[in-house]
Amino acid sequence: MAGRLLNIKFEEQNSLLEKQREFSSFFKKLPQAAMLLNDANQIVLYSEGLKKHLQINNGSSLLGLSAGELIKCENAGKAEAGCGTFAKCKSCNIRTAIAKSKAINGPASCRCSITTTKVNLFRKQVYFFSASPFYSPFDKFTLCYLDDISEIKHIHAQEHSFFHDLLNTVGNLMGAIDLAEHSDEKELRSEGFEIIREVIDLMLEEIKEQKDLLGVESGEYKIVKEPFIIEQLLDSIKKQVHLFSDAAGVNLVFKKYNDNLICESDQTLLRRVIINCLKIAISESNGFGEVQLDYSIEGDTIIFKIKNEAFISMKKQLMLFQRILSSGEKDCCMGSYRILAITEKYLDGYISFETSESNNKGTTISIRIPLF
Repeated sequence: MAGRLLNIKFEEQNSLLEKQREFSSFFKKLPQAAMLLNDANQIVLYSEGLKKHLQINNGSSLLGLSAGELIKCENAGKAEAGCGTFAKCKSCNIRTAIAKSKAINGPASCRCSITTTKVNLFRKQVYFFSASPFYSPFDKFTLCYLDDISEIKHIHAQEHSFFHDLLNTVGNLMGAIDLAEHSDEKELRSEGFEIIREVIDLMLEEIKEQKDLLGVESGEYKIVKEPFIIEQLLDSIKKQVHLFSDAAGVNLVFKKYNDNLICESDQTLLRRVIINCLKIAISESNGFGEVQLDYSIEGDTIIFKIKNEAFISMKKQLMLFQRILSSGEKDCCMGSYRILAITEKYLDGYISFETSESNNKGTTISIRIPLF
């Protein structure tokens, strides 16, 4: 097969991943159909969910296969060079999603209708497929999911995320009320009441956010594309983010670029996207260190970069910007897929991320959208 690594390479990669015992054990137990692909798009690790989806007991035969070979796409074996090289493969959404993920160094997803074959029986199947960069201590891979697009699971995850944020805000409100009630100093009482006003505004904003995002998903949200000043948007975001309970010990740094720079987009949705990416960076900072937001211009594109000093664990990378969630995973991952979908579908942009343990590089989440 063209472009394939020698068998010994994917076997070595599998062996190295298996030695990451805590991670490999966690990955294998995933109930979702998940797989890690190497540079040649060969499977080097797979989950129990993938075996269950394929209705097989022994998964060792999956190692070295491509996604098309895995699901027995009718075109996978039609070209001598293998999966992805037949003429019809050029229009394959799975192939495109993997290539896009590698090109942008970020998550990409698609719906793909594929004709599969088994013992000369042909069947039309529709998949939701997602691909995302995955960083191990020794190599970079592509994390992929095959999904049956269970709407019930998806809605449950978003509701969980909303109530989690709302309860955090209510906790802040109770703390401010306590300060105002029990302080004998006029200045502290005044400060308490000011915090109460700010936290109530934050609660209203979070409720509006949930309403907007549900409107986006149902198709009822009306896009409002209008010019606004970037610095004014970021100033209001910074004021809101400072109130998050997880941000208490974090040093938030918003770098200025141009006081008068104007962008024309849906300001409400862009605000939602930036805030949710900041939530991820703050949550992963574990209550300390610096979280930095800056932006730059490349041609007619504006790029927002959110950086922290923390490495996103291999486990959390399995969940970030994915539609699938593990019930045991931290809440910061919840809602991240919805933010990715909004960026791609409504803001005509995309999100990418890099994370590294070496030299304290930490994690950078990039949001790219058209300036106009």
